[in-house]
Amino acid sequence: MSTTALKTVLRHTCQFIVLLTISLPFTWGQPNLLPSNFNPAQQFCFRWGHQSAIIDNRLYIDGGFLGLNSLDSTGTRDNTSYAYPDISYHELTTTSRNGTEIGQPPLVTNLRPKPATAPHVGQGTLWPDTVNKKLYLYGGQATYDGEGPPPTDIWMYDAAYDNWEVMNNTDGNGNPVRLFRGASAVAENLGLAYYLGGWVDNKSQPGWEGNNTMIAGLLIYDMVQNTWRNETIPDNVARAEGSMVYVPIGDSGALVFFGGVKSPDGSLSELVGVSMQEIHIYDIATSKWYLQYAGGRVPSSRRQICADVSTTRGRDGSPVYNIYMYGGASGRYNETIQSGWDQVYVLSLPSFVWTRYWPSGGSNPRPRYAHTCNIFNNAQMLIVGGYFPLGGQCDASNQAGVHNLNLGGSEAAGTVWTDFEPSKTDYVIPADVQQSTEGVNPNWTHPDLPKIFAKTPQQAARTPTRALPAATATETPPPSPPPPSSTGSSSRKTIIALAVAIPVALIIVGIIVFMLYRRRKRLQKANPYPELPKSAFTNSAFSSPSDFYNTDSTNDYKELQRPTSVNLQTGLIPDENGSALGLGTLTNPSHGAIPLAPAGPLPIAYLRDPITGSLTPVYDQVIAATSENIVMPEELPAFRSSAELVEAGWQEGSGLLHELQAGSHGKPLPELPGSAYR
Repeated sequence: MSTTALKTVLRHTCQFIVLLTISLPFTWGQPNLLPSNFNPAQQFCFRWGHQSAIIDNRLYIDGGFLGLNSLDSTGTRDNTSYAYPDISYHELTTTSRNGTEIGQPPLVTNLRPKPATAPHVGQGTLWPDTVNKKLYLYGGQATYDGEGPPPTDIWMYDAAYDNWEVMNNTDGNGNPVRLFRGASAVAENLGLAYYLGGWVDNKSQPGWEGNNTMIAGLLIYDMVQNTWRNETIPDNVARAEGSMVYVPIGDSGALVFFGGVKSPDGSLSELVGVSMQEIHIYDIATSKWYLQYAGGRVPSSRRQICADVSTTRGRDGSPVYNIYMYGGASGRYNETIQSGWDQVYVLSLPSFVWTRYWPSGGSNPRPRYAHTCNIFNNAQMLIVGGYFPLGGQCDASNQAGVHNLNLGGSEAAGTVWTDFEPSKTDYVIPADVQQSTEGVNPNWTHPDLPKIFAKTPQQAARTPTRALPAATATETPPPSPPPPSSTGSSSRKTIIALAVAIPVALIIVGIIVFMLYRRRKRLQKANPYPELPKSAFTNSAFSSPSDFYNTDSTNDYKELQRPTSVNLQTGLIPDENGSALGLGTLTNPSHGAIPLAPAGPLPIAYLRDPITGSLTPVYDQVIAATSENIVMPEELPAFRSSAELVEAGWQEGSGLLHELQAGSHGKPLPELPGSAYR
């Protein structure tokens, strides 16, 4: 393909930095068309690679692939993969199908068929506009055998009127490139949808020739105005197969991204499974990215995970955001490493502590990936489908592959996986999560972050921009912390006691606040924050890619790459399997043990032990200048655990997607235009 033709293909996509190009078998075998007489109640076996979203009391499922629970003429199970052509939904008001109790929301397949010109894709995303009752289908690969990629038009499913419609872009810029396996989230309060990273290939993008390519960038779609824009990310590293959720913090909300794979330096020699300590936060109001490190029982790197967030308040009344993550493929693969995970972890914010919710032991019963997760009414997470690399029996065929995770359950009591309860809305933080996070304060990497977490968005609730049927006009509320619980008494004694106690308490609080204010002013005069670097990146808190990994001790808030923010209260440092190693140091293969520094002044150098290679921080200029075996901070490499290197190759065996083929190593990167908006 000529440079001119390639520019034409990408003319209206984002200004992505292409950093990785390799040959990848990203299709799932050769799927066939689903038989017209498919009966989900009798023939369902597997579902994977689909898109899902909740509007009101329906969990919508679009596209992807199916495996049928049927026998061929010889009596053997039909192992054919089928492309699912339409959209269906699970009814969330009941657990009964045709009068028979099945324990999970039943699958309903009576919606209007998708138009022939609409995209039939898998591994994309459904963006829900719960106010206007619309679903926007973006991204994905063509699922039909022999079918090329669909046009890049965005299609909208009207959930109120059961109708599909193609969206003609209103800003004249056309549509972005169709990506797949990126991270997706929606800011319902703003009507904005986001897609970070992902892959592009000749099954997703019309006119694409050559190798599969992983990209870097953040797509933003305004679901109300029907317009697109893009933003760079501060490190310009190509990423894919991670997870992203919206969290109601700051002035307008924030996106929290983690997991997946990346190419840290643009080379083709290796892919890196992203450390699950690295939590990226995008403040929507300022369009700035921040990197914060998590501690606790940190899971090993993994990709094609699913996650969603539940909100509540802690015992002290402050907001708590618990992100539940399930499953995923391994961040690397070889004969001794499992090809996937069957575990539930919780990332708690703002403590930034990981907790394994299930199973508590080291078992990994049935790994899965390419599944979806959706939290309903803040209390239950519905997990749909998934690809099982180890094979096995059908996936809950009577429930069409739906599993319900009770977010406030207990493994000891057997209440983690339960039947779905349509009316359940109460969420209680699990005891294990409460124990591992209570009283824990993060070691913030940037002074903006505690300020962002101290706020919640104050935008007025959106209203529909069109007429809606009466039954669907009620808005589905976005997740937000419930008001602090209160108990009261109508007795006269209680009223009198409160009337006396409240004024006294206010006076005491006022005195304390005044004293703290005076003390803070004195401290600010004595030791103000150092000035932060100005950004040369669009909406970035970093001035260049190198600043993202800078270990210059002259700026406390540029010390990001070494994981100094592993929580010292929990003191848990993970090994490659996510097991806790305890307090102390983090071992770097080439430089021995790197001490984990608490918040405060950073060392100006390190003293290396000539025998063990361990490093001791040095804070005195004289000692640093006169001692032998001194190592300066800039001589320390950016931390990257060797356990998280992904071997450069997807190996395909028995029709299963595994790791990367190394066949394209050494080939030059394709020449792409610097900007797609021209």
